[in-house]
Amino acid sequence: MRKITVPEEIEKKVKKDIGGCVVKLIVYLIIAAAAIYIFFSSSGEMLDFKIKVVSIIIAVLLGIGLPYYFSGLHLYFTDKSYVGRIIEVDVKDVKISKTFRERKREAGDSIQYVMVEDDDKKLHTCEIYDDGRIYSSRARNYNLGDTVVHIYGCEYLRPMHHPDLEKPQVCVVCGFKSDPHAEKCFECGRSLDVRVEEK
Repeated sequence: MRKITVPEEIEKKVKKDIGGCVVKLIVYLIIAAAAIYIFFSSSGEMLDFKIKVVSIIIAVLLGIGLPYYFSGLHLYFTDKSYVGRIIEVDVKDVKISKTFRERKREAGDSIQYVMVEDDDKKLHTCEIYDDGRIYSSRARNYNLGDTVVHIYGCEYLRPMHHPDLEKPQVCVVCGFKSDPHAEKCFECGRSLDVRVEEK
């Protein structure tokens, strides 16, 4: 097994994101509760008892389940950090809206689908939104056999190239590629000091 060392500021960023999801969940739950209350206070007397019970159960399940899903909090319960090896890379042309492209830092109309096998032999399929370079240039960032690391709560894979290769460092938070010897991301300013060590 390999140990992942994550900068403290990235850990704080992930905790802040989780906090934001919790706030969203509370707001959505309040809205759902208000909607359920209004519905049953206006039509509750007209419903048959059995229908009313079933309706309440469904309303409660939806009133909790949908806010929980849309808050994004569930992603943090299924996500985990891992180190793995790239076993497949596929670049596909797609039609991406300008808004979506800006949100994902995408300058071209293509996505790399990278399959990673982690140390536990589990497979992970990741979407890589690169900086829109031509395919041959982009493919060098994620090659078959490369070691990559995924940090819990972060969106981007970080290739762990040997320092002698002089390849750009990918920020796990925003995906920007910085100088091979940079300490901070040129885009978001967060630390690039993500390390993987043998236990």
